[in-house]
Amino acid sequence: MANNLPEDIHLVILTWADRQSVGTLSAVSKAWRRVCLPEIFRKVDITGTWVTAEDRVNSFLQSREICKVVRCFVFVVNVKEDKRRGLMRLFSFDKGDRMVPRRTFPHDLAKLLASMIDLRILKFSIPCETVSMFEDAFSANPVPLMFESIRGLSTDTYCHFLVDYCPGLRAVGVDLASQWRPQNKLPLHTGPHSRSESLIRSLAGHSIQFFSLWDVWTIELTSVIAESMPNLTALQMLSYGVKLPLQEHLAVLKNFKSLRQLEVLVLSGATIDFSDDSSFPQGELQVRVIENVLRICPTIERLVIRVPFDLNVSHGNWMESTNFEVASMMPPRLSLVNPADQSSANA
Repeated sequence: MANNLPEDIHLVILTWADRQSVGTLSAVSKAWRRVCLPEIFRKVDITGTWVTAEDRVNSFLQSREICKVVRCFVFVVNVKEDKRRGLMRLFSFDKGDRMVPRRTFPHDLAKLLASMIDLRILKFSIPCETVSMFEDAFSANPVPLMFESIRGLSTDTYCHFLVDYCPGLRAVGVDLASQWRPQNKLPLHTGPHSRSESLIRSLAGHSIQFFSLWDVWTIELTSVIAESMPNLTALQMLSYGVKLPLQEHLAVLKNFKSLRQLEVLVLSGATIDFSDDSSFPQGELQVRVIENVLRICPTIERLVIRVPFDLNVSHGNWMESTNFEVASMMPPRLSLVNPADQSSANA
């Protein structure tokens, strides 16, 4: 019966049915199974400990039919070490997690990723101490790996070995959670050869259009991005730890010829200067900040600035502080978003 229904009818049914209903529908017949599988397994999440991950990966490896329809794959392993010793650990109900995967597991994961021939987005996060196991397994795979369908990658800064296997990458992001996980014991920023710079340099030669990074943002970091991703169209600068000298970063960003979107989120405050001897009311000062950014980087069409704390603005002989949380510009007009107004509107 499913074969006789038009494709748009299938889509309507799948849109209105919840996940459990779609799963039940897939068991009605082989025809409905073929229709429902892409909807059920469009996104696959494997998260938790190594034990959990190993069991689920083995289950998926037994069904190549399912692997072929996966479009988004999330693989995140979090482990909790038990540092107790002696009798306290011996008689404890919670003895912590196994800290490393089975020796054969990295090869199994490589095999699973290779079987996801329509995979578009990969989110990959593992403890940094185990990265070398996966890097060695991927490079030693009997059949050379190449995940040509992947367009978006979200990963940790120390997992940049994945970039070599994704020639079609267009978007790369590193979230804050991956930087602050307890098992990632390496320092966040270790000079010119930091993990972030290693990731950025590995992207050279790829046609990256979107890049997002949480880090202690420095001028050197922005310069490396300009060098490695000259055709970037969207950038998220997510900074913490130090005040961000926005003006200095803009001096580098103005060299991008294709940059259309810029989002700046600074948890530790920021500074910006522009030449104007006038004093402005608070609201107008925010507009002037945005206008100044757009003057330096005229290619930007969408600008978002979020500074939860003070943004110190120097203009001429004046030094003022504005605490706007969100200021954004979308053509053809400037728009300021006041958090208080936003919350009242949502209510």
